Amino acid sequence: MLSLNLNEILEKSKSDPEFAWNMYLIYISQVSNEQSQYINSDEIDKVGKKIYAKRKLVQYKFALDEDVDGLIDFLKTNAITEKTKYLLLDIFDGESLSNYLLKNLKNNIDSLYLLKIIRIPDKDQFSKSLMALLEQKVLSKKFFETVLPSLPQQIKDELLNMIIEEITNFVKNKNITNEEKISLANVYKDILKYYPSYKNSFIERRLKLNKNILVSIWEFLIKFSFSTLSNIRILITILLLVALLISFSLRIIRYRIFLLLGLKKLAALSYKKIVEKDPLNEEKRLKLAQLYESAGMFDEALNEYNFLKRIKFE
Repeated sequence: MLSLNLNEILEKSKSDPEFAWNMYLIYISQVSNEQSQYINSDEIDKVGKKIYAKRKLVQYKFALDEDVDGLIDFLKTNAITEKTKYLLLDIFDGESLSNYLLKNLKNNIDSLYLLKIIRIPDKDQFSKSLMALLEQKVLSKKFFETVLPSLPQQIKDELLNMIIEEITNFVKNKNITNEEKISLANVYKDILKYYPSYKNSFIERRLKLNKNILVSIWEFLIKFSFSTLSNIRILITILLLVALLISFSLRIIRYRIFLLLGLKKLAALSYKKIVEKDPLNEEKRLKLAQLYESAGMFDEALNEYNFLKRIKFE
């Protein structure tokens, strides 16, 4: 019968990995040929690798204690070499870390730093948890500004492609609600803000994120005026300018002109003034919400949809 067991050795490794290593060597020497058939050699090898890794990372308390939260804090602030990565995996075990990530992702965005040393686990479950996290503005901002840039390029690409795929699958659903559409649009806009190469025309068509015309009325008129020295064209330009100024005094005309020119944000803001004159008109409120949505003003659109709900309940 062996005087030592693996559990005792592992427990000792949490306080003194060097001494635990000596215990491990004694344990190995005590495993006789007669007993070897009853010994799990894979388990012995696994314990040996764990203690060896702790000896190499003895300066890190989280490694000795096998503290996953401490590991995440370490990954958050440190670049990881391949050697360190494999030492950490010998201590913590990749499968255990994958299960931890799946369990905690919704409530702890920092758990994503584990992807510095493990692969993306169960993609179906993981992608759903990730999308739920990204629908929260503060967490989405942290994800794109802080977490994602720190991850390996391959993992970063996988995550971005996963998010685009999830959004694509969502928008294919004809029963998607306005609230869901706005939430997805916000996530998509965050992607384009930091990674414009992931632009997706199908998503933009389904979410109605068409780009506004960038040339305003004034720029058009100035360009037209100076394109020729002809007095007649200058006169026409002046007359057009006067006509537009008069028209702009009428909100409904101003709204229609902006809409015609594709200046959707300005059109929405102009129509808002019209709605303010008749704030309980459900038809106008709905139209304003749709204008906001078309202009990419998703927070304002969501406020209008919520206001419509309150009107109906009252």
